[in-house]
Amino acid sequence: MYSEVPMGLQFTVDWSTCYIPLWEKHLSVFKGKPFLHFLEIGSFEGRSACWLLQNILTHDSCSLTCIDLFPAEKQFDENMRHIGATAKVTKLKGYSQDVLPTLLSYSFHFVYIDGDHSAFTVIADAVLSWRLLRADGMLVFDDYKWQLGYCQPPFGTPKLAIDSFLQAYDGKYDMVHKGQQVILCKANN
Repeated sequence: MYSEVPMGLQFTVDWSTCYIPLWEKHLSVFKGKPFLHFLEIGSFEGRSACWLLQNILTHDSCSLTCIDLFPAEKQFDENMRHIGATAKVTKLKGYSQDVLPTLLSYSFHFVYIDGDHSAFTVIADAVLSWRLLRADGMLVFDDYKWQLGYCQPPFGTPKLAIDSFLQAYDGKYDMVHKGQQVILCKANN
């Protein structure tokens, strides 16, 4: 279990440890394989990136591309250095809607959407990322059931966008899991 922070890593928040059992179960198909390319939208200090690099992307030929505005860039960089993964990580600093169109189609085996949580941004990230995902690749949405506050409008959370994406892309994916995270496997059609 990943509940304790490995020595030397520093994080101010923990939004991902609770998902480790889910990821261990569903990402095991990737574990240790060579030439995997993962994409993370929203990296903050790199907690989920560190876990992916230390537990799934363990082969030297694997890589992780992280898109973020990097408000905690110094801490992110230090955490990547500490786990010895700097060479495996590509940081793309900017808004995901600007960066995603510049990436090569069908180049990622896994995409994790955990950036801006507004419905507008989540649906844009999903549509733009779908083109980047290889057949049989996995797409994970974070915070499906997230609520910022009692009166949070639906357009202020990921749920509306995720539901819209699921409906619009029906038949193009297999549902792997639907809970706080939604995990899809891109159909081979």
